[in-house]
Amino acid sequence: MNRRLRDILLQISFVGLLLVLIVGFLLNAYFNLKEQGITSGFYFLERQIGWDMGFAFMPTAISDPYWYALLLALMNTVVIGYAAIALATILGVGVAAMRISGSSVLNTIAVGYIELIRNVPPLVQILAWYAVFTAFPPPRQALEFLGGVLLTARGLHVPAPNVSGMAIVLSCLVALICIAGLLWIALGKRFMFHQSLQKLKISAIVMAGSLVLICAIMAVLRLPDTPLISYPALKGFNISGGITMPPELTTILVGVTVFGSAFAAEIIRGGFLSVDTSKLEAGKALGMTGWSIFMKIRLPIAIRNIIPMMTNLYVWLIKATALGVAVGFADLFNVVVSAIVQSGHVIEFVIILAGAFWAVNAGFTILMNRFDRRLHAKEARK
Repeated sequence: MNRRLRDILLQISFVGLLLVLIVGFLLNAYFNLKEQGITSGFYFLERQIGWDMGFAFMPTAISDPYWYALLLALMNTVVIGYAAIALATILGVGVAAMRISGSSVLNTIAVGYIELIRNVPPLVQILAWYAVFTAFPPPRQALEFLGGVLLTARGLHVPAPNVSGMAIVLSCLVALICIAGLLWIALGKRFMFHQSLQKLKISAIVMAGSLVLICAIMAVLRLPDTPLISYPALKGFNISGGITMPPELTTILVGVTVFGSAFAAEIIRGGFLSVDTSKLEAGKALGMTGWSIFMKIRLPIAIRNIIPMMTNLYVWLIKATALGVAVGFADLFNVVVSAIVQSGHVIEFVIILAGAFWAVNAGFTILMNRFDRRLHAKEARK
């Protein structure tokens, strides 16, 4: 028996042993649950949840089935996670720029921010932010700004279009297709040899077309006999109209963003400092301005160097949205916990929870790795 065949047989034996152990575990769990009178399976997904899950980006009711509540909860997790990633990156770039600005005052402020944020547990910060956002005035004394935006202890109330649920679904679908198109333009092989200005023009056309299509959907599917825009206003003891961002949503978004920005700032600062100074000096020798050197030399090289570390941070931020359970935000983890308590289907819900988080994070990691390979391929051609 040669060495290659022996290695293959060992690997097949190892995988087979793992499968036997997994099947044995599942069968043991099945028979133990059956002896205790606990049924298993996923048939319960069609049953009604029987409670109000709170905030969701789509209409919801207590008569919704479990699968629909889980879908809305996953949507909450994904939207908040991706929004926190974008905001934490922007804030991290600003703090990192303060760290390398050369100003002792800005550097001291940035160091104080980073050391304060990253050394305090995120759960403590989320509870502190929740105390802040629930300390605003009641609806009768709402703070009004920007001509129609109201801020109260019950949340941030902003104007919104009077459209049907189908309009929201179609608009979200168009937005997702637009994002996929932009990623394709940025990373796809078809656009690999296009100039940056040409890719920018194509991206602008895609975004403009998507915006026009969304406006058309809103206009066609608007609610009859209602104004196009619904403005929040005091009605009785509460605010009605518009869209309300409850303090739980604002808390988890701000808490995850601020905590992630401290780590992002240090990663980005490391990326800036990893740029070879000879390349910066070459830019100066060619007569480039400070902004041109930053945008065309320092920033592209820094992005390429920090992608693996930023990917790890982004995956962690998506998982950190589960801390919303501490303030009652209806993220996927919170809804799964409530569903387990009500239905008793622990194993099924844990499988759904783990599978959903794995799918979201794996998809995001694949995109980031593809982006990383594309940047290195461009560098190799230079």
